[in-house]
Amino acid sequence: IKFIGSKGSNEIQELLQQSDVVVGTSLFSNVNNSIQEAMAFGRPVVAFNSGETSKLIRHMDNGMLVERGNIEAFSESLIKLYLDPALRKHLGKKGQETILQTKSWVTRIKKELDIYESLAWMRRR
Repeated sequence: IKFIGSKGSNEIQELLQQSDVVVGTSLFSNVNNSIQEAMAFGRPVVAFNSGETSKLIRHMDNGMLVERGNIEAFSESLIKLYLDPALRKHLGKKGQETILQTKSWVTRIKKELDIYESLAWMRRR
């Protein structure tokens, strides 16, 4: 584990490419940019289940969720990923697919266009 402080976007990309696992330790929200960026880079994520997190991360499908504040379970999840490269690869790939399907610019634009279309339809009524 390395605590590296603040970095620029190019440095973050390089560090993510070098990472085996990314952890989300917030007890309140782990749908922040750092988690989404890690998933976009195909890196497996271990995070506390903050409620919000489960909207993005599905335990053992595209990441690992741990009961909020359960340090022992969090450690066990990290060990499990350390010992199982195939699981790291699977969760990383599925996480990347999740981001591409739900957070891409194309997806965002489609959602916004749907909103505008529904507002225009309501106005025509």
